[in-house]
Amino acid sequence: MSGFLDVVTPTTIANYAKGAWDGVSQMNPELSMLKENADWNYDQGGDSTSDVLEGGRHTVLISAPGMDMTPYLQARNRWARWNLPWAEIASACIYDAGAMRRNTGPQALYNIRDKDIPAMIRDLLYGATGSLGWQFLNQNILAPTGPNAANGLPLAGLPSVLLAPGSTDIRGENNNVYTGVAIAATDRGGVPGTASQTYAGLSMAPVGSNGVGTGGIAGVDNLNYDAWTPSFVNSSSTAWSGSANIDGNILTYTQYAANRARRFSAGDSSLMPNYGLLDFRLFQAMGVQVAAKQTIMITGQGNKKTDVQNPSLGVMTDAIPHAGLLWRWSEKMPTGAGYVLNFKQMRVFVQPLADRGESAQNGNSAIVPAVPTGEDAGILETNRTYDPIRRQYLVTSAFPGQVKIHPRYQVRIGAYA
Repeated sequence: MSGFLDVVTPTTIANYAKGAWDGVSQMNPELSMLKENADWNYDQGGDSTSDVLEGGRHTVLISAPGMDMTPYLQARNRWARWNLPWAEIASACIYDAGAMRRNTGPQALYNIRDKDIPAMIRDLLYGATGSLGWQFLNQNILAPTGPNAANGLPLAGLPSVLLAPGSTDIRGENNNVYTGVAIAATDRGGVPGTASQTYAGLSMAPVGSNGVGTGGIAGVDNLNYDAWTPSFVNSSSTAWSGSANIDGNILTYTQYAANRARRFSAGDSSLMPNYGLLDFRLFQAMGVQVAAKQTIMITGQGNKKTDVQNPSLGVMTDAIPHAGLLWRWSEKMPTGAGYVLNFKQMRVFVQPLADRGESAQNGNSAIVPAVPTGEDAGILETNRTYDPIRRQYLVTSAFPGQVKIHPRYQVRIGAYA
């Protein structure tokens, strides 16, 4: 293949996709954290993605020499199975063969190979509504809202676990279950309130306490009461300072949110949060509050060690350190929302990616290089097809996979009152 058709060579397109994932994830901190910290599982088949949750605990007894332990010993089931359907996110470019011929030389309107196809792959990963990045931050798999949501296969994004204010029944701190709209203004936060609130087929509501509410995962013995339960922090609570001042109280409730996510262990880093994310208005409010309490003096040339530092000054310019976390903002965050996240408690599943076209090369498999699999193949499947009737080339790219988020270790901040 030569000439103007070089721009739609299958191997070239696949290499662009692999490079785009590396580049886009490097430039977007939340995708970078997902790439570096989550448990990645490649070449996954089956009708859905599924695994087991250790929801119950072994019973530990105080015994004595010669004590008959028989009454206390019985078979127990400590495990439950979660299940998520596959997601698929796709984008495409269509090129008319005649237009491709004309779009060459000094009069070319745009560069298909170096500009247009890479831009299509970039937008699939972190573009507007419907992209991988947008769905990760905005998509509730039980109530999808992105393009073609009614017919497509949506990603189980963070809102599938971290339910938005007004979309769920919440059990507040006083153990009352509030239906739908709001919890008490005095409650600092809450958890899912009813057993019907599920994620991956398992109830996210905790086991009922004080006779209020029902929840927990059916069929699990000695169930850890919050084995599958996320936390919600109420930014509009009056408990922070006596008034519902969302901007003024931000340092207090974000500290509380970080501590909620940190409560499971004092030493196991896999159980501790590693990221704070806000919408832009809350990020601005945090900056104002931090600036009122501290001053950073720049006295000399900084270093270039981390991506959160200004290369010339050595100070953090796109993140705010607070409550043991770095807090950033994203334009794709839901309005008024904040997340405290533990990326080590997330898993990403990628289906086997189709042959990129090498196996058809010269019709001789003996000289064909091995088709990349696993991490080497990246996360995007690319294809190029030609329609001889319309004389068009169709270039597509897709993410066939799913993200699984462990609810217990994630916290959402929002105006729940």
